[in-house]
Amino acid sequence: MLNGIEDYDRPRYEPEDRGGKLNFLVASRWNSWKGHATLLAAWDAGVPLGELVILGGPPEMGKPVDVPRLVERMTNRGTVVIGGEVQDIATLVDAADFVVVPSDEPEPFGLVAIEAFARGRAVIGSDGGGLSEIIDDGKTGRVFPLRDPKALRSVLESLDIGQAQAMGSAARDSYLRTYSIEAFNSRFRSFWTEISPAGRAE
Repeated sequence: MLNGIEDYDRPRYEPEDRGGKLNFLVASRWNSWKGHATLLAAWDAGVPLGELVILGGPPEMGKPVDVPRLVERMTNRGTVVIGGEVQDIATLVDAADFVVVPSDEPEPFGLVAIEAFARGRAVIGSDGGGLSEIIDDGKTGRVFPLRDPKALRSVLESLDIGQAQAMGSAARDSYLRTYSIEAFNSRFRSFWTEISPAGRAE
């Protein structure tokens, strides 16, 4: 049964006219399998698409990737902001048009994607594991094949502010319908009624 994710406050999405440029956000530990190299290769494969903010830091365990060094080698490094580790990502999610989860390996669940949905943000994610179940491609976000920077670049180039609004609204609806505390409680009550309609599960 899917767990519920708390809805801390009412999300707001106020898109700004940036001449066609968009703001993207990625937030995760800098593990090698989290796809930072894939995302940065896609980001640097053509003209700048807007601004990319990278949150997080090296993992306590596991194989890390040197994100600052990857950015330093980029042609479009001036469009990438390394925000590092922050206590609360809500305001940074609110400042983004899309949240990117570019994992090179299938995500077991995809908590960042659900948190983005709760804030009314569409998610661009790799098509594997939990992300492939969370993202409704073309409706609440977009998916691309694992470890495929060319495909990711194509997705990023196809996006605009209108899609950010429409997909973000659908993402928020998906959160309320499937991932909110209220949705979890409703599923739990239904499950409990099924297994114990007359107190049989004592």
